[in-house]
Amino acid sequence: MECYFRTTDERDIHPEFDGERIGVIAGGVGKYIRDYIDKGMYVGFLGILDTEIVCSTALLVYDYPPLFSDKNRKIGHVLNFYTKREFRGKGYSLYKKCGYFDSERCMEYLL
Repeated sequence: MECYFRTTDERDIHPEFDGERIGVIAGGVGKYIRDYIDKGMYVGFLGILDTEIVCSTALLVYDYPPLFSDKNRKIGHVLNFYTKREFRGKGYSLYKKCGYFDSERCMEYLL
């Protein structure tokens, strides 16, 4: 499986990082994603409008220890949600449409 990262001059997080620093980070992130995809613990999603990718996110799935039974509990952590700047604020964000709500530390979804 191939993992590709594209960097642009439009950096939302740490715009002060130069191309070399971004390359180092992208390499580490690429390895992380490949490793966790191979383990079946990382799933990526793309939001496509017409034929253009306008947003993306990922789901990291891992086990919590058993609580009231002998079975591990699965938990999913939505991370790295990104929407291209020109598509923000237009109602394409999936957070609230999927039932998530703001909490003090993260977006949550009650099951």
